[in-house]
Amino acid sequence: MVPIPISSITFKPNPAPPGQAIGTVTLSKPAEFDTQILLSSDSQNATVLPSVTVKKGEISANFQVLTNADGLGNCGSTNATITAFYAQNYHAPLQVQKTCK
Repeated sequence: MVPIPISSITFKPNPAPPGQAIGTVTLSKPAEFDTQILLSSDSQNATVLPSVTVKKGEISANFQVLTNADGLGNCGSTNATITAFYAQNYHAPLQVQKTCK
């Protein structure tokens, strides 16, 4: 069985304040069976669980991104790259931004 490619990863909100954002990983067509997508982040300012499952017949699944402003300073921001893997890597940027005081 040929794996279904990931077509996108999106985030709401983006840029994200400290707290959390919701990520959505979308496949190019509905999953033929429950499909585990591995997740990772390259930033300590945006962490994700190790995986999310796209249920059979669905095209996407949501996951939480826990965000923090550690080391960002007033009005600071950083870019995190979130990677989803299912037969191939798919990368998407998420900006974490500290509110100005």
